[in-house]
Amino acid sequence: MRNKANNKFEKDFYKLMNNAVFGKTMENIDSRRDIKLSTHWENIGKKLGTSALIAQPHFKTCSIFSENLVAVHLGRRFILYHKPIYIGFCILELSKTVLYRFYYDVIKKHYGDQESLLYTDTDSLIIKVYTDNFYQFIGENLTEFDTSNYKPGNKFNVPANHSVLGKMKDEFPADPIVCFYGTGAKAYYLKKAKGVKKSVIKKHITADDYNTIVEKGGVMLRKMSTFTTTLHDIYTEIKNKVALSYKDDKRYIIPNTTKTLAWGHSDIQFYETSPTQNLEYLLRLVFIETAEYIGLASMSSRRYVARLVIFALAILKSSFDQFGNSLDFYKLLDSSKLVYKPGKFGREEVFKLLTVTRRYRDKFEVCDF
Repeated sequence: MRNKANNKFEKDFYKLMNNAVFGKTMENIDSRRDIKLSTHWENIGKKLGTSALIAQPHFKTCSIFSENLVAVHLGRRFILYHKPIYIGFCILELSKTVLYRFYYDVIKKHYGDQESLLYTDTDSLIIKVYTDNFYQFIGENLTEFDTSNYKPGNKFNVPANHSVLGKMKDEFPADPIVCFYGTGAKAYYLKKAKGVKKSVIKKHITADDYNTIVEKGGVMLRKMSTFTTTLHDIYTEIKNKVALSYKDDKRYIIPNTTKTLAWGHSDIQFYETSPTQNLEYLLRLVFIETAEYIGLASMSSRRYVARLVIFALAILKSSFDQFGNSLDFYKLLDSSKLVYKPGKFGREEVFKLLTVTRRYRDKFEVCDF
């Protein structure tokens, strides 16, 4: 029916019909309350007074309107779990599967390192792609896209798949995104910020504001007026609300970068300790893994392992350099006496590295990590 809709109201109506059903499957009935209005403290006959109501084990809170009127909030004594939560759960998981499949099997598979994922939402992705013509890629993969919002009669053979479920749609078909700032969930430079009124965003939040928050950190406050109600009395209230914040508590922000990691990622431990501790740990790990093999292997195998160790050192130094010039990689190696400082990676250096490795083998085994 939504495909046949002729106006925005009909499109939104049929969309709401699906979304409303999903919402009812995931309804949290534990949060429901029974409200009892009481005008007296003591019981009157069989009618419980305020003192008896607040003494109930399922009492939650109360709202005092006046000396003679109190609303007592009670939790449900009996709860019937009759909502099909498993349906809503499956819908959410399947929606994630659709996004993951599109990103990893379509975008990532084609572009590899030439793309980077900037932002995700329930049913959308913002991806930075290094390419000369992304529309050509869309034309070559029409089975993955809903291009019904593109103008007809173009060389890429779009539009296609009008409102087909599970297809990805370009939300900005006429004007591609050329600048993006993301500071957290629902807060990115596309003129949206969760919890802040659109009038405030349009008038008082600019691209420079996002840039300042991303580059320098901090918090940006903006005043906004809104209607609020307390005990059924309506007020006009002016709030000083956080409009933008660098701190995204839903992701781990890698220090001194604008990149993030999901909470629980295995790499977080390396950013939570000092560069020196990380380097020493990795160096010892390399030599503990190789020392046992070097002591038992043939000479030709030892040369091969030595080259692997040197290669590992090169990788470690590359990682170490990202912390700047405040720490000296080779000075750390000399002071810890872990390895011989290699110059030209010739045969002599390989044998020296082997000698040092075997010399400190026992030291590595007893090191307290």
